[in-house]
Amino acid sequence: MGCNSCYEDFLCKCVPYDSVVTINTSVPDGDYMVRLTDTNGNKFDATAEKVTDGVSFNVHDFPDGFISGPGNEFTLEVFKVDAPGSCTPITIPMVSFVNCIKVNIIGGSVDKSSIGCTLECSPTTSNQSALVTFTDQDEVDIPWAPFLTNYGNNPLIQVYHQVSPGVYQLANVSIQTNYVDNVLDNIVVLNAGPATGYVVIS
Repeated sequence: MGCNSCYEDFLCKCVPYDSVVTINTSVPDGDYMVRLTDTNGNKFDATAEKVTDGVSFNVHDFPDGFISGPGNEFTLEVFKVDAPGSCTPITIPMVSFVNCIKVNIIGGSVDKSSIGCTLECSPTTSNQSALVTFTDQDEVDIPWAPFLTNYGNNPLIQVYHQVSPGVYQLANVSIQTNYVDNVLDNIVVLNAGPATGYVVIS
C-alpha cells in the first residue's frame, strides 16, 4: 500500500448493505473517493462525500458482503479527486495524522458503522496525542477540562495550517493559556486570520 501510517479500527458485520459508513475526521471542501484494498490486493473505488463529521461512503458501492462478512479485512484510503495529485491518498486526522485506515469486520451485535472517534475525543492515556480541528477560524478556543487529566497544566501545543488540499504545515501562531486558580481553564489559538487546520495536544 505504501502507507506511512495507518489508523486501525473495526466495523460490525451487522452494517446493512444500504447504510452509510462515516469516517470521523476533518477534510476541506471538495470531491472525494475512497479506495478499499483487501488482503489479496484487490482494489475497489467508490465516491465519497464530505459531511459534518468527516467523510462518508455507501456500503452498497462495494461488492455484496465486502463490509458485512465477519473476518474480512481491508485498508481504506481517502482521495481528493478535484485537486492536483489526486492519485495519491490524502493524510487525514484520526487522533494521529494518517494516510490510511486498516479496518476489520467483526461478528456480534455491536452497532458500529463509523470509523474513528469524534475529533473532540480525548485519548485514554497521556502518552498519546489529541487532535482538535478547525475550519476558516481566526481564533480556536479549546476548553481544557476534557484534557486536564491526561495533559495537565503545561501541555505541548502545536498548530498546523492547511497550505494546499491535504497538505499541512506547522504554523507559527500565538497561543494564549488562561488559568483559573492556577488550573489551566482554556487555550486560545490566534491564527492571525481565517485558517483551516488542526491542533496537536501532547
